[in-house]
Amino acid sequence: PRKPPPLARHREEPPPAETRRFPYGLTTPAGELVAVHTRIEYADGSKRFEWSRNGKLGLAGLAVADVPLWGLKRLAAFDYAADPNCSEPYVILCEGEKAALSLWERVIPAVGTATGASATPSPAVIAALDGKLLYLWPDNDPPGRKHMDAIARLRAADWPFVVTWPDAPPRGDAADFEGDAGAVWDLLVNAVPWEEPPEPAKEVNSEFATHF
Repeated sequence: PRKPPPLARHREEPPPAETRRFPYGLTTPAGELVAVHTRIEYADGSKRFEWSRNGKLGLAGLAVADVPLWGLKRLAAFDYAADPNCSEPYVILCEGEKAALSLWERVIPAVGTATGASATPSPAVIAALDGKLLYLWPDNDPPGRKHMDAIARLRAADWPFVVTWPDAPPRGDAADFEGDAGAVWDLLVNAVPWEEPPEPAKEVNSEFATHF
């Protein structure tokens, strides 16, 4: 009898090469380090994040919602009196540390959430922004907008504003915005007060719909 053909060996693709690591220290306003959130980028364009605390991987029992916003130490030290555009203390809240850092590089005070779009910082975390005019800069996608909506509900009484960037690419954020500080200020001037988004229309089964 003829022998069956040999089974083809499954050739596993090697994992993509790691290209860069960006460790972001998340601190209290006084500068006390709470956790490190590391962004790891790969050659194929993918990325992942890694938490560490007290020198060990993970958050050691700390809930992600209770991790501080990134940028609080910088914000506490920011000299608003030296900002010619500033009539009152303000801050831009972004999704993620990279977006917030890109604004600091333009000398614009900003903080970033570290929870990811699927989670919301706790009210105590957002309370670190009390006393400041709040601008929300969502990622340009539905999860990003929902993320900022959830935060806005925690600050609804303070009338937060939403930054709108008409030419934003899909999933674009402040890090993708190439304008200088003056261009960012143009966006702030045209920011709109946050409003509760309308509930999506419910689908009605036409078989049981009432017709008038």
